[in-house]
Amino acid sequence: MLRHWWVAAYTTFYEYVPDLGLKTARSVNNYARATKDAAVSSRRRIGEALHVTLLICKFVASLAFFLPMALYTVVEYVLLGETGVALAVFVVNLANHYFEWTRWGAPGSVLFVTVGVITHIWRCGSGDTELERLSPTTIVLEGLKEVRERAATRERTETEDLQRLQADACWYNKLATCCYLLN
Repeated sequence: MLRHWWVAAYTTFYEYVPDLGLKTARSVNNYARATKDAAVSSRRRIGEALHVTLLICKFVASLAFFLPMALYTVVEYVLLGETGVALAVFVVNLANHYFEWTRWGAPGSVLFVTVGVITHIWRCGSGDTELERLSPTTIVLEGLKEVRERAATRERTETEDLQRLQADACWYNKLATCCYLLN
Protein backbone atom coordinates (compact mmCIF):
# COMPACT_ATOMS: atom_id res chain seq x y z
CA MET A 1 0.00 0.00 0.00
CA LEU A 2 2.85 2.36 0.85
CA ARG A 3 4.40 1.69 -2.53
CA HIS A 4 1.18 2.79 -4.28
CA TRP A 5 1.24 6.07 -2.37
CA TRP A 6 4.87 6.53 -3.31
CA VAL A 7 4.15 5.87 -7.00
CA ALA A 8 1.17 8.25 -6.89
CA ALA A 9 3.25 10.99 -5.24
CA TYR A 10 6.12 10.43 -7.68
CA THR A 11 3.79 10.56 -10.68
CA THR A 12 2.03 13.66 -9.38
CA PHE A 13 5.01 15.74 -8.30
CA TYR A 14 7.73 14.62 -10.72
CA GLU A 15 5.83 13.92 -13.92
CA TYR A 16 2.40 15.54 -13.89
CA VAL A 17 3.02 18.91 -12.16
CA PRO A 18 6.12 19.91 -14.22
CA ASP A 19 4.37 18.85 -17.41
CA LEU A 20 1.25 20.76 -16.32
CA GLY A 21 3.36 23.85 -15.60
CA LEU A 22 5.08 23.58 -18.98
CA LYS A 23 1.78 23.13 -20.81
CA THR A 24 0.17 25.99 -18.90
CA ALA A 25 3.06 28.37 -19.59
CA ARG A 26 3.08 27.42 -23.26
CA SER A 27 -0.70 27.82 -23.50
CA VAL A 28 -0.60 31.25 -21.81
CA ASN A 29 2.18 32.27 -24.21
CA ASN A 30 0.14 31.14 -27.22
CA TYR A 31 -2.98 32.92 -25.97
CA ALA A 32 -1.03 36.13 -25.34
CA ARG A 33 0.53 36.00 -28.81
CA ALA A 34 -2.83 35.25 -30.44
CA THR A 35 -4.48 38.11 -28.52
CA LYS A 36 -1.73 40.51 -29.62
CA ASP A 37 -2.04 39.39 -33.24
CA ALA A 38 -5.83 39.74 -33.12
CA ALA A 39 -5.52 43.25 -31.67
CA VAL A 40 -3.06 44.25 -34.39
CA SER A 41 -5.35 42.77 -37.03
CA SER A 42 -8.36 44.64 -35.62
CA ARG A 43 -6.38 47.89 -35.59
CA ARG A 44 -5.41 47.33 -39.23
CA ARG A 45 -9.02 46.69 -40.19
CA ILE A 46 -10.16 49.86 -38.42
CA GLY A 47 -7.38 51.73 -40.23
CA GLU A 48 -8.67 50.33 -43.52
CA ALA A 49 -12.19 51.52 -42.72
CA LEU A 50 -10.87 55.01 -41.94
CA HIS A 51 -8.79 54.95 -45.13
CA VAL A 52 -11.87 54.08 -47.21
CA THR A 53 -13.81 56.86 -45.46
CA LEU A 54 -11.03 59.30 -46.35
CA LEU A 55 -11.13 58.15 -49.98
CA ILE A 56 -14.89 58.69 -50.10
CA CYS A 57 -14.48 62.19 -48.64
CA LYS A 58 -11.77 62.99 -51.19
CA PHE A 59 -14.03 61.75 -53.99
CA VAL A 60 -17.00 63.83 -52.80
CA ALA A 61 -14.81 66.94 -52.46
CA SER A 62 -13.36 66.39 -55.92
CA LEU A 63 -16.82 65.84 -57.33
CA ALA A 64 -18.09 69.02 -55.67
CA PHE A 65 -15.26 70.93 -57.35
CA PHE A 66 -15.32 69.30 -60.79
CA LEU A 67 -19.07 68.82 -61.31
CA PRO A 68 -19.89 72.56 -61.71
CA MET A 69 -16.89 72.93 -64.02
CA ALA A 70 -18.06 69.97 -66.10
CA LEU A 71 -21.58 71.41 -66.23
CA TYR A 72 -20.23 74.76 -67.37
CA THR A 73 -18.08 73.06 -70.01
CA VAL A 74 -21.13 71.20 -71.37
CA VAL A 75 -23.21 74.40 -71.44
CA GLU A 76 -20.36 76.23 -73.14
CA TYR A 77 -20.08 73.45 -75.73
CA VAL A 78 -23.84 73.46 -76.40
CA LEU A 79 -23.95 77.28 -76.69
CA LEU A 80 -20.91 77.31 -79.01
CA GLY A 81 -18.38 79.09 -76.79
CA GLU A 82 -18.05 82.00 -74.40
CA THR A 83 -20.05 84.35 -76.59
CA GLY A 84 -23.03 82.00 -76.60
CA VAL A 85 -22.83 81.65 -72.81
CA ALA A 86 -22.68 85.42 -72.31
CA LEU A 87 -25.62 85.91 -74.67
CA ALA A 88 -27.66 83.18 -72.92
CA VAL A 89 -26.97 84.65 -69.46
CA PHE A 90 -27.97 88.11 -70.73
CA VAL A 91 -31.20 86.80 -72.30
CA VAL A 92 -32.14 84.78 -69.19
CA ASN A 93 -31.50 87.78 -66.92
CA LEU A 94 -33.49 90.07 -69.22
CA ALA A 95 -36.42 87.63 -69.34
CA ASN A 96 -36.24 87.15 -65.59
CA HIS A 97 -36.34 90.91 -65.05
CA TYR A 98 -39.26 91.35 -67.42
CA PHE A 99 -41.37 88.36 -66.27
CA GLU A 100 -40.19 88.45 -62.62
CA TRP A 101 -39.78 84.66 -62.41
CA THR A 102 -37.53 84.60 -59.39
CA ARG A 103 -35.45 86.91 -57.28
CA TRP A 104 -32.44 84.55 -57.47
CA GLY A 105 -31.70 85.33 -61.12
CA ALA A 106 -28.86 87.81 -60.54
CA PRO A 107 -27.08 85.74 -57.82
CA GLY A 108 -27.47 82.63 -60.00
CA SER A 109 -25.93 84.47 -62.94
CA VAL A 110 -23.04 85.68 -60.79
CA LEU A 111 -22.46 82.11 -59.57
CA PHE A 112 -22.60 80.75 -63.13
CA VAL A 113 -20.15 83.38 -64.40
CA THR A 114 -17.84 82.69 -61.43
CA VAL A 115 -17.82 78.97 -62.24
CA GLY A 116 -17.05 79.88 -65.86
CA VAL A 117 -14.13 82.10 -64.85
CA ILE A 118 -12.74 79.40 -62.54
CA THR A 119 -13.11 76.83 -65.31
CA HIS A 120 -11.18 79.00 -67.77
CA ILE A 121 -8.46 79.76 -65.22
CA TRP A 122 -8.19 76.05 -64.39
CA ARG A 123 -7.87 75.09 -68.05
CA CYS A 124 -5.20 77.70 -68.75
CA GLY A 125 -3.19 77.55 -65.54
CA SER A 126 -2.19 74.13 -64.36
CA GLY A 127 -2.27 71.91 -67.40
CA ASP A 128 -3.63 68.43 -67.89
CA THR A 129 -1.46 66.67 -65.32
CA GLU A 130 -2.96 68.53 -62.36
CA LEU A 131 -6.45 68.15 -63.79
CA GLU A 132 -5.96 64.41 -64.23
CA ARG A 133 -4.40 63.95 -60.78
CA LEU A 134 -7.30 65.65 -58.97
CA SER A 135 -10.15 64.30 -61.10
CA PRO A 136 -12.78 62.10 -59.42
CA THR A 137 -11.98 59.20 -61.77
CA THR A 138 -8.29 59.24 -60.84
CA ILE A 139 -9.11 59.46 -57.15
CA VAL A 140 -11.42 56.43 -57.40
CA LEU A 141 -8.98 54.35 -59.46
CA GLU A 142 -5.96 55.13 -57.27
CA GLY A 143 -8.06 54.58 -54.15
CA LEU A 144 -9.19 51.15 -55.34
CA LYS A 145 -5.60 50.25 -56.17
CA GLU A 146 -4.45 51.28 -52.66
CA VAL A 147 -7.31 49.40 -51.00
CA ARG A 148 -6.50 46.22 -52.95
CA GLU A 149 -2.79 46.46 -52.08
CA ARG A 150 -3.51 47.06 -48.40
CA ALA A 151 -6.05 44.22 -48.30
CA ALA A 152 -3.54 41.82 -49.86
CA THR A 153 -0.89 42.86 -47.33
CA ARG A 154 -3.34 42.50 -44.45
CA GLU A 155 -4.48 39.08 -45.64
CA ARG A 156 -0.89 37.87 -46.06
CA THR A 157 0.03 39.08 -42.56
CA GLU A 158 -3.00 37.42 -40.98
CA THR A 159 -2.22 34.16 -42.79
CA GLU A 160 1.39 34.28 -41.56
CA ASP A 161 0.22 34.89 -37.98
CA LEU A 162 -2.18 31.95 -38.17
CA GLN A 163 0.47 29.66 -39.63
CA ARG A 164 2.93 30.66 -36.91
CA LEU A 165 0.36 29.86 -34.20
CA GLN A 166 -0.44 26.53 -35.83
CA ALA A 167 3.27 25.71 -36.12
CA ASP A 168 3.78 26.52 -32.42
CA ALA A 169 0.87 24.27 -31.46
CA CYS A 170 2.16 21.49 -33.73
CA TRP A 171 5.69 21.78 -32.31
CA TYR A 172 4.39 21.64 -28.76
CA ASN A 173 2.21 18.59 -29.50
CA LYS A 174 5.21 16.80 -31.02
CA LEU A 175 7.34 17.71 -28.00
CA ALA A 176 4.68 16.48 -25.60
CA THR A 177 4.34 13.23 -27.55
CA CYS A 178 8.12 12.67 -27.48
CA CYS A 179 8.28 13.38 -23.74
CA TYR A 180 5.39 10.99 -23.12
CA LEU A 181 7.03 8.25 -25.16
CA LEU A 182 10.34 8.70 -23.33
CA ASN A 183 8.66 8.23 -19.96
